[in-house]
Amino acid sequence: MLIDFDIFIAALFLVVLLVLLVVLKFIGKKEVPFLVFFALFYVYLMCVIKLTLFPITILTDMPSNIKESVCVIPFRDGLNRTDVENIIMFLPFGVGIPFLLRKKQLVTTAVCALLFSILIEGGQFVEAGLSHWFSMRIIDSSDVICNTLGGCIGYFIIKIIAIIYVKGRKITEKEKPLAFWKYVDNVMREMVAHIDKN
Repeated sequence: MLIDFDIFIAALFLVVLLVLLVVLKFIGKKEVPFLVFFALFYVYLMCVIKLTLFPITILTDMPSNIKESVCVIPFRDGLNRTDVENIIMFLPFGVGIPFLLRKKQLVTTAVCALLFSILIEGGQFVEAGLSHWFSMRIIDSSDVICNTLGGCIGYFIIKIIAIIYVKGRKITEKEKPLAFWKYVDNVMREMVAHIDKN
């Protein structure tokens, strides 16, 4: 059996997004700019899930290959193209987290990236279990390391942008920025303020 990321699955993800946005707006009392960043981040996560877990293949007539499919020794074959792709795939994760969480620290971003990466690899392991331990993917500890590294690099990218932004942008009292840009401005300033405190 093959479950692909088709229109039905995409629609299901979007329905969940709409429910989350309504809950965040009316129960969580979140402002529209936060909801915009939340929606963008959610769509990004949806794309990562599509790339890493779909198509879900459930095969019952294949021999178990789980021992060959799980690699617990990181970078056993050295650094390869897949490792670089995993780093690149998680750059937006590191950029997006500071716009969603109050704590704008590297540790927070790294822990979130680590947990999401473990969740992905765990999902791949569950897929193998559904196929009587036959896996079409490699469940690799290197992926977790590279994803976490990518999230950290993304964090440093947005941190550098924040520093440049704050140094170059002087808001006067007369300016009344739109709510969206005010939110962006606040996030950037909070990231730089964190540097100033240390």
